Amino acid sequence: LFTQLVSDECRFQSIVRTQDHNAVPHCEDDSSEYWSSINESMLTLFMSITGGVDWEIALKPLRKISILAVMCLVLYITVTFFAIVNVITGVFVTTAMETTSADKDLIVMKQLQKRNTQVEDLKHLFSEISGSDVLEVGIDEFKQAMSTTKFSAFLHSMGISTEDV
Repeated sequence: LFTQLVSDECRFQSIVRTQDHNAVPHCEDDSSEYWSSINESMLTLFMSITGGVDWEIALKPLRKISILAVMCLVLYITVTFFAIVNVITGVFVTTAMETTSADKDLIVMKQLQKRNTQVEDLKHLFSEISGSDVLEVGIDEFKQAMSTTKFSAFLHSMGISTEDV
C-alpha cells in the first residue's frame, strides 16, 4: 500500500514536471528513501517498530502524499506495538505465576521437613527422658524433665509454652 501510494505520487510529480505521461517516476523529496520499493517499505516498517528509525521520520513523506497512508502507518504501529507489549506481558505474567507456584510448593516442602525434624527431635528427647527406646514417659519423668532447662528450652523453641506446666 505504502509503496504503491508513493510510486503513484512520484509518477504524478514526474508527469507534472515533464508534461510527459510516459515519464519515469522519480521523487524529488525523501519519500523514495523509505517507500521506494516493497523491500524498502518492509524494512521501514520493521525499523519503525524496532527502533531502527523513528517512525515519525518515516511518516513525514507520507503526510505529503495521502492521509490514508498516514492512517495506515499509525494503525500498523499501534497494532504491532500492542501485540508485542501483550506478548511480552504474557511471558512475564506466566513466568511470575510459575515462580509463585514453585515457591508455594517449596514452602510446603520446607514446612513438612521442619515438622519431620521436630518429630524426630521429640522422639530422641523422650527416649532420653525414659532412658530406653520406649517412647512412653510417665508424668513423674515428664515433670522431672520439665525442670531441666534443656527440655524446657527445646519445647519453647517449638512454640510449646511450658509456663502452665
